Amino acid sequence: MSFKKLIEEKLKESIVLIEQLQLDEVKKTQLKTNWLKSIGLMEYLTKTNYLRYNILNLTSIIAGALIPVILNITYLKENDCAIQLGSILGVIVSISISINQSYRFNDRWRHFRYIAEALKIEGERFFSLSESYYSYNDHNGGAFKQFMGNVEKIKEEQIHTYIQKVLKEEHRQEKKSDTTTANKSAAASESEE
Repeated sequence: MSFKKLIEEKLKESIVLIEQLQLDEVKKTQLKTNWLKSIGLMEYLTKTNYLRYNILNLTSIIAGALIPVILNITYLKENDCAIQLGSILGVIVSISISINQSYRFNDRWRHFRYIAEALKIEGERFFSLSESYYSYNDHNGGAFKQFMGNVEKIKEEQIHTYIQKVLKEEHRQEKKSDTTTANKSAAASESEE
């Protein structure tokens, strides 16, 4: 069974659970839109970023491994193709690595996976009235309010964490760029003297 089918099946099971809860339709709709759709979105973002990361990573590994092979094939050397093909593969490796580092697909898919799992765990606790929901007799009232509050906290914390990571990385890259520019300017000044 494919990953997509597993996720779809789990989401359908969650819809059945929601429908069986003794909640009014507004609360059931709120569970489907606030909690369940958030999980679906996080699963999609996880899968998309995971695929991007792996495709770019494999591209750079394979192309990088082919460079020395191409440069040593006699037939290609004789036809002056080895250097051009090696250069093209080198550019492909550089582009793949640069895109992967710039967009940080590895960090992104892990981040979205964490959110999806946190939301699922919170849902399981709510459905089973365990952990922080243990003191409630049913899913109405306090348990529902606490669950929706916890879901929002998970989303808020993850947004805050993600923004901090991105801003920290951008700030670090800006500092690195400023240092490189300053070093180049100093070197150019020294060479003029």
